[in-house]
Amino acid sequence: SRIVIDPVEVTDFYQKNSGEFNEPEGRKVEALVFSEQAKALEVVDFLSKGWKIEEAAEKYSLTIEDFGIIRKGQSQKEVEDIIFGLQEGETSGSARIGERYYILKVKESVAPKQYSLLEVQDKIRDIIFENKMQEALVKWLEELKKKYYVELKQG
Repeated sequence: SRIVIDPVEVTDFYQKNSGEFNEPEGRKVEALVFSEQAKALEVVDFLSKGWKIEEAAEKYSLTIEDFGIIRKGQSQKEVEDIIFGLQEGETSGSARIGERYYILKVKESVAPKQYSLLEVQDKIRDIIFENKMQEALVKWLEELKKKYYVELKQG
């Protein structure tokens, strides 16, 4: 209750750290997943003839997995290289990632976003509160050490 956060502090923090309140560009991605490369290549061939991923899923009894939005810097480099090399609506060839094979489709490109002060002010208040709380705790412990004999044991 003794920790007070002035609105000016929130604004100053936002202005000094505005780069922390953005999201890089992204792609909404869906995929077909295979355990065997031969099957993945067969589906790639089917898609190369102009068929849609939904038609391939139906024909080969596959489930289209929704990977949601993948943003730059938040996934494996090999995955990012593939999806950021595709245009909206395009599908990749067969890509081995880990133990499986994937055909990735970019459903939509998502522009980078800079969050406004209004959108992140509560988060900033929490960060400032935690910092002030940590400082107050250290100060309080130092005062206790001066007044009392305190033995701190590392555990």
